[in-house]
Amino acid sequence: MKTKVLHLLALMTFTLFIIGCDNDETEVIETEQQEQEQEEIVEPEEDTTEDPSEILAQEQQAVLSSLTNNDQKVWKISEAVLTNDSGTFDISNNFNVTDDELIFTNEVFVSSKTDSNGTLEWRPGNFIETEATTIEETMVDYYESPFKSAFDFVGESSSDLESPGFTFTYIDESTITGTVLGEGSSTVAITLTPKMASDYVQVPTEALSFSTAFSYPSNAVSGFSPGMIGSNSSNSIFIVTREGQMTGTEFANPERITRFDNETGELTDKLFFQSDFVSKQLHIIDNKLKVVGGQYINTYDLDLQTDPTSASYDGQIILSRHGSAVIDDEIFIVGGSLGDTQNIGDEIYKWDDLNSSLTIETIMPEARSGARAEIVQNKLYVFGGTEEAFGQNAKNSIYIYDFESRVMSTETMPSALHFTYTGKYENLIIVSGQIKSFTDDADGDGNPDDFLTQNGNDPYIGVYNTLNNEFTELTTNLTSPENETIHSMAVINGKIYILYGQQEEVAEGEFQNWDVLVADLN
Repeated sequence: MKTKVLHLLALMTFTLFIIGCDNDETEVIETEQQEQEQEEIVEPEEDTTEDPSEILAQEQQAVLSSLTNNDQKVWKISEAVLTNDSGTFDISNNFNVTDDELIFTNEVFVSSKTDSNGTLEWRPGNFIETEATTIEETMVDYYESPFKSAFDFVGESSSDLESPGFTFTYIDESTITGTVLGEGSSTVAITLTPKMASDYVQVPTEALSFSTAFSYPSNAVSGFSPGMIGSNSSNSIFIVTREGQMTGTEFANPERITRFDNETGELTDKLFFQSDFVSKQLHIIDNKLKVVGGQYINTYDLDLQTDPTSASYDGQIILSRHGSAVIDDEIFIVGGSLGDTQNIGDEIYKWDDLNSSLTIETIMPEARSGARAEIVQNKLYVFGGTEEAFGQNAKNSIYIYDFESRVMSTETMPSALHFTYTGKYENLIIVSGQIKSFTDDADGDGNPDDFLTQNGNDPYIGVYNTLNNEFTELTTNLTSPENETIHSMAVINGKIYILYGQQEEVAEGEFQNWDVLVADLN
C-alpha cells in the first residue's frame, strides 16, 4: 500500500514536471513570436520613389548627348523668319543664312550657369541686317568671325536651353527650334537640323565650262594688278585698276572701278583721281567696297554714285602685287610691302578699318609677291607667289595662319604659281593663277642668252577644301594659243568669274576688250 502510494506520488510529480516544462516552452515561443511581430511592425517599408533631381539630371544628360553626338555635332539653319517693326520676312534662302553653322560641343564652358551645359560655336558667315525694311536689305556682304559661348538648360527643363542672345528648344535628334535676338526689337525664329557631309559644298568633279559673261574695255590689265570681287547682296561683279588713259584734264592717273550688274547687264564706271600705284585689291565690308591700294585704302558705296573716303598708311608701308583678305572690320595685307629697301616683305599686316590703324600681325616663313589670300572661319590662307617682285621661281606653298593659336603652318599645292587669285565658296577656296615659263634662247638661234625671257603664261585653276586640307586641280575648257591667261578672279552665287585674255595692240584713244568669263562650280 505504501509502495502504491509512492508510485502514485511519483507519477503525479513527473506529470506536473512535464506540464510545467511544456508551459515554459509555450511561454518562450509566444514571447519570441510577439517580439518578432513587434519588430515587423516597427521596421519601415522601403521607399522606391526616385529623386526628381536625379531624373532631371538623367534627362538633361540624354539631351546633351544627342545635341552634341556625345562629342561634337554641327547643325545648320533650315528655316529662318525675321520679325521686326517693318513686318515678317522669310530669309531661309538668303546667302547670309545658309552659310551659318552652329557647332554644339559636349565641353564645359567657363561661364556656364548649370552643371548640365556645353559649348556653342556659332560660325555666322555673313551678317544679317535684322532692322531691314525689305528682304533685299537683310542681305549684307560682311564676313564675320566665329564666336563661342556657353549653352545651359533653362531652370528645371530638360528641353529648353539658352545661350547669350539665343533661346532654343530641343525637339529630337533631328530638330531644334529657337529664337535669336536681333537689333532693337527684331527677332529671328530659326529651325536647326543636323548638317550632313552632303550639305557641304563639294569639289567640282567635271571640267569647268567657261562662257563669256561680259566684256571689259581697259588698257590697264596685263602688266597691271587689277582687283576683282563679287557682291552677293547686289549680285554684281566689280573690277578696279589704275586706268592711265582716262586722265582727262586731271594730273593723276585715276583709280577706276567698274561694276557689272548681273541682273541688268549694265556696266557702270567710277573714276577717282588720286596718285597711287597700279596694284589694287578689292573687298566688301558691311556692303562697302574697299580698294586696298599701294598707299591708300578707299571706301566706296556699292552703287558708285559718290567719291570714296580715303585713308592712308601714313608712310608705314608701300605696296605692290600684294594680297589681302577681310574678316569683321579688319583687312589683312599679305606680302608685297616694298619697305625702305624696295625688297618684298614677309609681313602680314592688319588694317583696323574702324580706326584706320596698321599693325604687324605675323611674319611668313618667306617673303611673298603676287600671293593672294582668303579667310575661312578663323584661318588665313596664302597661296603661291614668288619671293621677289616679278620673280621667275614660283612657289607652291600654302601658308595657313590660325588667328586663335597664332601659329603658322604650311601645306603645298600640286603646282607652283607665279601669280594667284582667290575666291571663297563656303568651305572651298577657289585658286586661279598664272604659270609662267621662261627661255634663255628667245631668238631660237641655239645660243643661250645671258638672261631669261618669258615665253609662256598658262592659266591655272584649282580648289582647296578647308575641311580636309586637300587641294584639287581642276580641268577647264580654257585655251591659251597666244598666252591668254587669267588676270583676276571673283566667286559669287556658286559661279567663278575670271578676267581673261592677252595684251593686244589697239589704236590710240581706243580700249582693248577683255573677256570676263563665267563657269558654274556645281
